[in-house]
Amino acid sequence: KDWQCRKIAANKADLSRMGCTSEAEIIGKTDIELFPGPAGIRGFETDLSVILTGKPLINSEKSYFDSEGKQHWRLSSKIPFYDENKKVQGLVGIGYDITERKLIEDALKKSEELYRNLVEKMPDGVYKSTVAGKFVSVNPALVTMLGYGSKEELMAIDIINDLYFDINDREQSVSTQKDGGFDVFRLKRKDGTEVWVEDNGW
Repeated sequence: KDWQCRKIAANKADLSRMGCTSEAEIIGKTDIELFPGPAGIRGFETDLSVILTGKPLINSEKSYFDSEGKQHWRLSSKIPFYDENKKVQGLVGIGYDITERKLIEDALKKSEELYRNLVEKMPDGVYKSTVAGKFVSVNPALVTMLGYGSKEELMAIDIINDLYFDINDREQSVSTQKDGGFDVFRLKRKDGTEVWVEDNGW
């Protein structure tokens, strides 16, 4: 784009994004003319900011809708270009279509939320821990089962020394869980009393 934010060149991918087939359709136009409504105004204001300040915009993530109403996401950068006197003459824009990536991220997020909701509401205690004996995560049922006041309080304990009556149970549990098996043994509640559990793990 030139110093007035008008298009002076576009490749096939850029033309396709705008629903055009030739540069003649877009040359000399600003984003306000090319994109209707707030999207065009935002684009023009961003172009103007880059040109007036000389500061590039790097990896800006935005969504837009095509002519058929389908939502897309782009990762864009806008970099000022200068003449021999170091005066800004316009900008060069580069954009990547990241729609597929965003759809995958959204699907993963929904899957994780479903898993989290399921685990949080289960009546059975569920946890993740390191081999060294620190909790990574615990659900409310496990907190209640072991008599602690909060997840944070339970996660702060040393599993090996504070949770097991017999350290061999922990060693057996870890070695068995590598095969997805289960064991039955005693665990120590916060008040020192015992609770028998069947521990299934992977």
